Amino acid sequence: PSSHYARMPAVRDAAISPDGKWMAAVVDNNGSYVVRVFNLGDPKDTKVRASGIGKKIKVDYITWANNDQFLVSITQYQKDKAMIYATGQLVVVSKDMKEMRPVLRPKAKQGGATRFNKKVSYRQFNNEVVDFLPDEPNHILMAFGEEDQYAPGVHRVSLKNTSTKKIKNGARNIETWMT
Repeated sequence: PSSHYARMPAVRDAAISPDGKWMAAVVDNNGSYVVRVFNLGDPKDTKVRASGIGKKIKVDYITWANNDQFLVSITQYQKDKAMIYATGQLVVVSKDMKEMRPVLRPKAKQGGATRFNKKVSYRQFNNEVVDFLPDEPNHILMAFGEEDQYAPGVHRVSLKNTSTKKIKNGARNIETWMT
């Protein structure tokens, strides 16, 4: 029937942990998506590890940072008067799903003016990963501007305590960093 062609995919994205024992996935749950973690190393483990995703939130991707934590990049669309804009956030999640927290917590007025107005506001994009650093499983490199969100520098970010260390200053003429 045509309803099968119009329905949402059962699995939107999935990633397997580096040791191959866990899988994190964005799966359909009666018309809305949830993030679920499956224990591939123990077929007898039937524990449900899941968290719902808000209707206005889109999951960009899931990837494992190490064998104990995975990252979920999300985009949320917001409306300010007549303007609709996107904001991005990177969330670190423990494999048992008991801990979920943003990787970056921008301070008020950190990020400068937005392209929509000249008022100082929160940084719009907090999910731009430059490198996942596979040889350093507790750190990633991220691009963001501290004073000006349109001059993103490169920062080494700890997934344990979300501390950051600036590696390279940004400039307005830099659009993307690569490693």
